[in-house]
Amino acid sequence: MNRSNQHFGVLFVAAFVILVIMAIAISSFSQMANIVSAGEPPTPVPPFIGEEFTAVIDANLLNQTPINITLADSDWTTFITETFEAALDGNWSYIDNSTTDLGEYKWDREAFSPSPTVGDSLSAWAVAGGLEGQALVANTHQYPDNVDSWLIYGPIDLSGIANSSLTFDYWLETNGGDEFSVSASSTSGTDVATFTGKSTFSTTSGWTRNNYDLSDHHGNDAVYIGFNFTSDAAGDAGTLPGALIDNVQLLVQGGDEIYIPIVRKDPTPTVSPTPSGGTDYHDGFANDITGWENRRSDTQGNHEVKHGDDKKGILSVLVEDAGDYIIVSPLVTAPSTPYSLEINAQHKDPENHDLYGIVFGADWDGNTCPNAEFSSCFGTYYVLKVEYRDNDGTFFRFKLQKVNSFKSNQPDDVDNLIDWTKITSADEGDYNVWRVDVLENNKIKIYLNDSEVGSATDNNMDSFIQPYFGVIVQAKDEHGNARAKFDYFDVIAK
Repeated sequence: MNRSNQHFGVLFVAAFVILVIMAIAISSFSQMANIVSAGEPPTPVPPFIGEEFTAVIDANLLNQTPINITLADSDWTTFITETFEAALDGNWSYIDNSTTDLGEYKWDREAFSPSPTVGDSLSAWAVAGGLEGQALVANTHQYPDNVDSWLIYGPIDLSGIANSSLTFDYWLETNGGDEFSVSASSTSGTDVATFTGKSTFSTTSGWTRNNYDLSDHHGNDAVYIGFNFTSDAAGDAGTLPGALIDNVQLLVQGGDEIYIPIVRKDPTPTVSPTPSGGTDYHDGFANDITGWENRRSDTQGNHEVKHGDDKKGILSVLVEDAGDYIIVSPLVTAPSTPYSLEINAQHKDPENHDLYGIVFGADWDGNTCPNAEFSSCFGTYYVLKVEYRDNDGTFFRFKLQKVNSFKSNQPDDVDNLIDWTKITSADEGDYNVWRVDVLENNKIKIYLNDSEVGSATDNNMDSFIQPYFGVIVQAKDEHGNARAKFDYFDVIAK
């Protein structure tokens, strides 16, 4: 071997040794700290909304081993991704905090259908674990009386975190009076941990994805995240499952980054085109109403959005309080103009002035929709309103409006593109097909059961229209309990 070949061989061996040492070091470091993988910014989902919640847990029942976060880089990174398809690690604590449930019932993994994720089969059920709970089967056995079951993750060191996003799917189906809560605690060095958060009694009748704000706990080095289900003395006499969760995800961002929210800037009328649209959309609500959630409301929580079994599946929307409304949307973009939106809808047991309709051309700034102020989405839009009337006989009337702004969560600046128009050719007690055509020449046409019933022109449509859509249900001032049922919702490019 000549001298140059010997020299090359020495360099090759040295490089190989260095690579081996680096691999060993990286492996060892990975075992010493929780390395999170780099990821995209969190996808906006609605906040978990409920009443203020406070509970105290014996701190000695919680995991005490700190979970340190070592950021992979300065971008958003994923720290927790829990699908409950595999056994949970030691960072989770299961606690039965009740002394009156006549047994031991804890959160644990349970086969449950439908799953929020195609191909998965397991979720976390509030009463699947413990000595008595392990014998229960979801949708077969009732959940017990006086349950107080906790599933808690932590303690997490959030001392170096500037931003975080905790999201989860949950299913709550009870017989009333039973409560699901999401909370967090940064109490440390004491015998008790105080959890504060939000709780709800409102059933979902399906999977709902929400986020929970942890910003009050940033800067603390021992933070616990808690999911809790409590039942009253009546429990459940049937086979309703109570509470389940799935797909818990925590994204974090380090303190060196400044997170700047997306800010919507309205386009100028002369140069901005219609926003680029999505693809055709169809939802027949056959199995669920995934994605269809409250995006704007004035119902103080007194509403119901659920999946029904009429006509092989429907979207059912109820507004309980007089004078209130709710806008429900999948937060999906419509195709670019021209396109049509079509619903098959029915007033359920209508009273005078009950109203449903199609919302389209709505805005969204990319942040949580809705946020606490209802300022991030559906602040501007077009709306076709269909009102039931029962004076001098029963009939429909419809109106087409352009909502330019809101004040105190009520439309403030509104243009009537088509004023109230009476319809006598439809069966007001049955399903009717309403269609809106959004056309290129600034025209909007309205159809009822394939017959044109109205048209309007908005010369500022190109600068106003945005791509989001949904449905609205409203109860008039003289009564509440307005319910509408939607058999399908189609959005199709023309």
